[in-house]
Amino acid sequence: MVLFDSSVWVAFFNQNDIHHEKAQELFIEATQQKEIITVPEFVYAEVLNSLWRITNKEDEIERCKNVFLQGTPIIQLELGGSKFWYQTIESVMKKVSLKTSDLIVASTIVYYQSQRFETFDRILQREVDKLSL
Repeated sequence: MVLFDSSVWVAFFNQNDIHHEKAQELFIEATQQKEIITVPEFVYAEVLNSLWRITNKEDEIERCKNVFLQGTPIIQLELGGSKFWYQTIESVMKKVSLKTSDLIVASTIVYYQSQRFETFDRILQREVDKLSL
C-alpha cells in the first residue's frame, strides 16, 4: 500500500506543476507494481481545494473526482474512524513536529500501515522518516 501526499496528487493533475512528470512516474510505478494507492479523506479534500484555487476550472475538479471516486482496485478513498481520531493522531503527534494538516497525513500513514509514502514536501518527509513504516 502506498500513500501519496496531496503535493503529489496536485502535481499529477496540474500539468503546469514543476513536479508533474515525477508525479506521473510515481503513479505509473505504483500501478505497474499493482500497489493499492490509499487516498485519505483529508488528502482528497486538500487536493480538490488546491486544484480549484490553482485552476478555477470545474472540469479539472471533475477529472480529479473521477480518478478518486471511480472505485478501482488500485485507488481506494479511505475514511478515518474513531480509532484514527482518538488514538493514532495522539500517538503520532508525540513523535513528530508538524502542522495539523501534515500531522493528519502522517497519522494516516501509520493508521493504514502504508509501506510507502511519497511527497514533494521535504519537511513532511523528514518528519515521516521518524516513524517506522
